[in-house]
Amino acid sequence: MPSRRVPRSPPKSTPWILAAPVAGLLATAVPSGCATEVCTLVDCGDQSVVTFPPGLVAGAYDLLLTSDLGTLTARCGDPGAPEAVSNPPELTCDANGLQLDGHVLASARELNVTITQVSDDAVVADAVLVTLDVAEENTPNGPDCPPTCYIRNGQLLPEGQPD
Repeated sequence: MPSRRVPRSPPKSTPWILAAPVAGLLATAVPSGCATEVCTLVDCGDQSVVTFPPGLVAGAYDLLLTSDLGTLTARCGDPGAPEAVSNPPELTCDANGLQLDGHVLASARELNVTITQVSDDAVVADAVLVTLDVAEENTPNGPDCPPTCYIRNGQLLPEGQPD
């Protein structure tokens, strides 16, 4: 009679054998430029804030942002509008200005801003160049470890507006 092999159960220590390398991967840190410092892996994203002059917009407006990094269109000041549904989640905008958090355009040093009032299709800012100056640097893993993220500020000044 041929012998029949009965499959053996893995030893009870198997979960620990598999868990040890996984735990080691989770605790891995990236060495920095200095041999004694270890970098954590916390990420961050750039942020840009553009302020508008008081009274520039009233009510809903269409926003067009362009830079060498790309283009963004949005409906602002009218959260219930069907057009606002497609606004990127990284954008907040109102009558005071706009903010980009982690969006690719938040890394731009300059933005061309076009604002069109929805109520009468009046263009209140036509491709106005806004320079975004670094206001703050964020190094979540320490000064010698990547990444470095920037908070930039700029002010929209349409033609005819005082500096």
